[in-house]
Amino acid sequence: MIAGCGARGAINAVIDGLRRSRTFDVRIVGTDADEFAAGRGLVDSFVQIPRADVGGYREAVARVVDEHQPVVVFPLADQEIGALHELSDGLGFMLAALNRVSAPLCLDKAAGLRMLHEHGLSEGAAVVVTKPGEIRRAVEIEHPRLRMPLIAKPRSSSGGRDAWLLEDSPTPLADWESEFIRVVSVDEFETLNQDRLAQFVLMPFIAGSHYTVACVTIQDQLVVLPIRRRRFSPGVTWSGQLVEHPRIDAVMRKLDSIIGLAPIANVQLVEDSDGALTVYEINPRLSTTSSVFSSIGVNVPDALLHELTGRDFNLGPAPWGATFARYAQEVVWYGDAAHD
Repeated sequence: MIAGCGARGAINAVIDGLRRSRTFDVRIVGTDADEFAAGRGLVDSFVQIPRADVGGYREAVARVVDEHQPVVVFPLADQEIGALHELSDGLGFMLAALNRVSAPLCLDKAAGLRMLHEHGLSEGAAVVVTKPGEIRRAVEIEHPRLRMPLIAKPRSSSGGRDAWLLEDSPTPLADWESEFIRVVSVDEFETLNQDRLAQFVLMPFIAGSHYTVACVTIQDQLVVLPIRRRRFSPGVTWSGQLVEHPRIDAVMRKLDSIIGLAPIANVQLVEDSDGALTVYEINPRLSTTSSVFSSIGVNVPDALLHELTGRDFNLGPAPWGATFARYAQEVVWYGDAAHD
């Protein structure tokens, strides 16, 4: 079962990886709050369910599990992980997400950043503001050491899909434009988000090479797969390269010793011009980006499927240097077919 099969990347990464399983004849049921979720046409069955933050979500998941009897559930949205952990024991499925001890720390972006800072893995402590309208005061009065540009994202979010880059004069450098879709001044940010109730986390923006790192545990061994993000926007990497990076490997093993990354975690970090590594986010789930190499033998979704069901699996040597690119495709429905 894929929970959140409308997530960008699900249709061309996770689903494809599962279809390529070495052992299992996979049947996939997908769920999403969006009736027209992107992955709807690529799963074997689709069920629309409520969002995890509204009433009826747990009951809807229970009905799906009762009808389809999934063995493993792959959550692709952070917001569902807490509830799915709670449901997994009673409903009898296994969850392909970070373990229930470590997951809450990573779901709270502010708490996660503080932990990383305490262990020397993050540049600067997080600042939590109670509402968007308080960011100016937080920056200028309460935390004067903070300097623009800053990243602002909801305290509870799904990856980087709702990230903003705040700049005094929003005329970003060329390489920033590919990293953050929304580049705004603080005043513009406060105006655009004035009706939102969410707390926002502020963190320094660090220019450099950005990485998304898949950390998957196979038979008690941590496998680290760093992917350098060549071109990306919030929530999706459009082009990336699998790279061998011993220092990133060492940082991931240190992080594993601190909180435990089994069975799967997706870590975001940046390497600045001096070579310093800064971890700025831990996503407690499978990354769609780490799934794109299944076609050349590095099948992380299948590895998770085997690990959670107690089957032996050899991920094989990583094809360092392998590069991928995503592209948008226009699909048009016309006439009666548009209503099917």
